Amino acid sequence: MHQDIIGHINTNFTYQYDRDQYGKPDRWKIMEGPQYVGDCEDYSLAVLWHIAGKSWFKFWLLQLFGVASLRLCTIYGSHHIVLRYKGQYIDNIQQQWVKKQDMVGLGYTFKFTTPVIY
Repeated sequence: MHQDIIGHINTNFTYQYDRDQYGKPDRWKIMEGPQYVGDCEDYSLAVLWHIAGKSWFKFWLLQLFGVASLRLCTIYGSHHIVLRYKGQYIDNIQQQWVKKQDMVGLGYTFKFTTPVIY
């Protein structure tokens, strides 16, 4: 599912904390590439943005109709954001589509869906 997009983002993604990049504890940004530097929510937003064909209309429509959502969870004792799209999940740690139960098995604890306010 959208392996070309995932492969492109994964190949060009560098994790960096918002505090180091922006001097703020948290900043949500859609990374448009070609280099992708950001943290977990930036990764999830970038994947969704590219799936939506870089269209704001499709980006919001996918979320409005529940096709996609950002999910808050914890992993390794820290808050973390993953993207749910058509029943599959992806994040900057797994960097591939997996089922929710696979993430739970790896120690992810899901909290709730996070509305994107951009």
